[in-house]
Amino acid sequence: MASYRLLVDHYVGTQYLEAGSIVSDSGPGAVLPPNWIPTTACDPVDAQALTNFRNAGPPGNDAEPNKGLGPWWTGGRWAPVGPPVHYWKNGGVT
Repeated sequence: MASYRLLVDHYVGTQYLEAGSIVSDSGPGAVLPPNWIPTTACDPVDAQALTNFRNAGPPGNDAEPNKGLGPWWTGGRWAPVGPPVHYWKNGGVT
């Protein structure tokens, strides 16, 4: 089971998942498909999620790597979501 805290709103398939919610890919109440590849706009909560996050790799060479963390992803609503615990930096995940 892998659990993630969403840093911004996500659409997974046809399902809308709000920023700040904790979602998982198995167990009761699972909303993510099995083997879901985590985005950079989610924070791993458990060991399996951290492994999946590392395996997904850092974002590509992007001119604006934090573009997914702006208020435009929340549809103009205020979403009180804390900063990530795990994030990519030069040399790996911290």
